[in-house]
Amino acid sequence: MNRSQRARTALRWAIGLILGVFFLYLALRDVPLQEAAAVIAQAKPGWVALAFLGMALNNAAKVWRWQVLLAERRLNVSFWLGLRTILAGQMLNYILPARTGDFSRAYLVGIQGTGTVYALGTIALEKILDTLLYGLLFLVTALLFPLPGWLNNSGITLLIIVSVLAVVILFLARYSGGVLSLGVRISHKFPASLQGRIEPRLQDAVETLGVMRRGQALISLILWSLFIWFTAILPNWALLQALALPGGWLAAMTTLIFLQAVVSLPGVPGRVGIFQYACILALGLFGVSETLAFSYGVLLQAVTVLPVIVAGVVSLWGLKWQTHPQER
Repeated sequence: MNRSQRARTALRWAIGLILGVFFLYLALRDVPLQEAAAVIAQAKPGWVALAFLGMALNNAAKVWRWQVLLAERRLNVSFWLGLRTILAGQMLNYILPARTGDFSRAYLVGIQGTGTVYALGTIALEKILDTLLYGLLFLVTALLFPLPGWLNNSGITLLIIVSVLAVVILFLARYSGGVLSLGVRISHKFPASLQGRIEPRLQDAVETLGVMRRGQALISLILWSLFIWFTAILPNWALLQALALPGGWLAAMTTLIFLQAVVSLPGVPGRVGIFQYACILALGLFGVSETLAFSYGVLLQAVTVLPVIVAGVVSLWGLKWQTHPQER
């Protein structure tokens, strides 16, 4: 890492720390901590257990969906390898800037035989699917409940951008052969040494789109994605029940929308502060006091973030970070 890269990394950490402290102040300024702790202590354990189950199912479904995408290369990535790399990637995303975990996940599976570029392409497709479903969740919620203007505007803009991107992806998948031929012709304009590096990676990137042309695989992707979003909402709803808070499924969906809106902001590891403030804003729309919403945010983060960080650290142990000479 050169001096410029170190400076950018340090700047991201500094911005994240400042934002984290600022949002933590906003979340705590009117919250009696003893009262908040008492609220959390009264959470009903059965509902908390359901929230943990929802998180477990969510991560398992992410593995099964990823296996559908990786199957295009006919490489059977085991469930446990997929789960460990996903957990490790999520952990790194929580504690490091610039989506480091996504690149690490692509590398860890790529060296098993799929190729890092191909694995990264499957992760990009995951993100597009998830963002489209986030947009649909946003639309459904907005139709049922009035959201703040700033969130409405940003959500609509995001939905338009991702919808256009989805159309582009479908077009590229439909005409992938022509796209590859065009890319190869362009690569011939570069020096031979560089051309030899571009063409295999271009082939990997285009091949990623092959799953979009297989109807059964595409249906599997959509169904798994729907299940992933259902199990993302489930812990939110279960913890509302655990603390006897109002709003039901609509409040759970609104909370997820707010959390997804702030998750891209730089922050301290684990998004402490930003996470709680998003819950205060979301549940405030349903008449929940700041103390109760803060308590809910702490409990939700303990259920959905802390186990992932711990499991991600454990998952890193024993993962292969280098190929053997015969595999290169």
